[in-house]
Amino acid sequence: MRLLLRIFILSSFLAFLSSCSMEIFHNPDEENNETPTGGGTTDTGTAPADIAAGLYFADHDPDEDAVGGSLIISKAADESNIKSYVVYLGTDAATKSGDAVAEISVTGSDITYTIPDATSIIGKTHILVYSKNEYGESTAAFSLEVPDLVVELATSTPMEDVDDRQHGLVKWNNKLYYSANDGINGAELWSFDGTTETMISDSCPGACDSAPMWITEFNDKLFYMGGDGVNGRELWVYDGINPPSMVIDLNPGAGNSAPTHLYVYNNKLYFNAADSGFDFELWVYDGIAPPSRVADIRAGLIGSYPYGMTEFNGKLYFSAQDSPVNRELWVYDGVNPPSLVYDICVGGSADPGGVYGGSFTELGGKIYFHANDCISGIELWSYDGISDPVMVKNISADPFSSNPDYFSVLGDKLYFSANSLDAGGNSPYGSELYSYDPATDTLSVAADIVAGTGDSSPAKMEAKTAAILFTATTVAYGNEPYIYDGRTAYMIYDLNPGAGSSNVSDFAGLNGKLYFNGGATGLWAAYIK
Repeated sequence: MRLLLRIFILSSFLAFLSSCSMEIFHNPDEENNETPTGGGTTDTGTAPADIAAGLYFADHDPDEDAVGGSLIISKAADESNIKSYVVYLGTDAATKSGDAVAEISVTGSDITYTIPDATSIIGKTHILVYSKNEYGESTAAFSLEVPDLVVELATSTPMEDVDDRQHGLVKWNNKLYYSANDGINGAELWSFDGTTETMISDSCPGACDSAPMWITEFNDKLFYMGGDGVNGRELWVYDGINPPSMVIDLNPGAGNSAPTHLYVYNNKLYFNAADSGFDFELWVYDGIAPPSRVADIRAGLIGSYPYGMTEFNGKLYFSAQDSPVNRELWVYDGVNPPSLVYDICVGGSADPGGVYGGSFTELGGKIYFHANDCISGIELWSYDGISDPVMVKNISADPFSSNPDYFSVLGDKLYFSANSLDAGGNSPYGSELYSYDPATDTLSVAADIVAGTGDSSPAKMEAKTAAILFTATTVAYGNEPYIYDGRTAYMIYDLNPGAGSSNVSDFAGLNGKLYFNGGATGLWAAYIK
């Protein structure tokens, strides 16, 4: 039950919603203070003038009007006249409320103090930190507004477990849309406006499942893969007013065209689908004329299965296979037929991006992805759109694979799940959250959630401006939602208490709150009160 917040703008939640993170730093140049900022020496008989340089607080307690978590005190620029820091809760930025919460001796470096869970903040709004020596406390305090984390169930209708890479929870027209199953009508398209949940339509009447997936906004409408129990899994559309309807029965009758990997490029909707005459290939829809097949990349009745469509430098990139053993990186410019970018694994399958193609991620003028050159295993690769793709880091010793996946960008770094194995197949960290800094060509373990060789197996990552949201697994809590803000990773909430897993699968922001798919438990919300 933990969440790390660093708040640069007070009283906000997750910078991706409204500039999150509670970390404030002191600038002594802004003060009109005639007392020397050097602090003097203890023989002057004065209390400290210097105060902490910054505060960082993480509220781990999900209950309203209670906090608990890590308070990091950045040491004063000059601690020569400071013996300790004293922590209070306050009714405002300058007024103490009751006795000190803690007094912590200086250490010469930043200090971390844990405020116990269930610490009441009723009537209190700020954390105040004063400097202290044998002559007393500083007149001024460094203060920050207390972020009171609240995590609660927003709706109780069980949601379908749909990975973010399958577009399972989407914000559109100030509502959230997703697939849910009320136990009566099967899995259908639902919406939530922040107050009320609504089933849009029973597109597959009775207990059968329409099961919307790959929900994607295009031309001010929502498109997705759905079904009506008669025509198979086809492309559907919802305009926000009329009931959802099938766009076209691409594979006539009960057959499935199964449109997946929906992606908007050059004002057209592209997807992977099959019709009655060809297996899965790249299709395009302009919103007016019927969808058409872009190309038969793998000729005949065996498809190329294009995955992970991603725009980069004005072109559409994806993985596809033109033979049974050759899945590689392909490109389409919207005019000429799709073409192979490079044969990374000659005579074999590089499988760039994996089954969802979810690792095609742009950063600093390159796209990053995982691929297998059939020598070094599945490792981190990049492509600049001009030169041949190159392996960026051989994270695990040959022939082992590090399996980098679930790529996200935070600031100027690339984050992903990976496992570093030595020549003996052993890993000092297990499968954890890694980062790569292109500017310094540096690979790092960003968070070792399960300390040592154990695996937390980060997955389902989504970058939201100033935080990465993902799921991770521990023995104590099972698989639960986490957040990483560039400094530390913490669990948001133990939805399934104890060692059970909640299987959270998607995240989205709405009206200043973070919502996430809690699977069978329903839709959850987390916010700062």
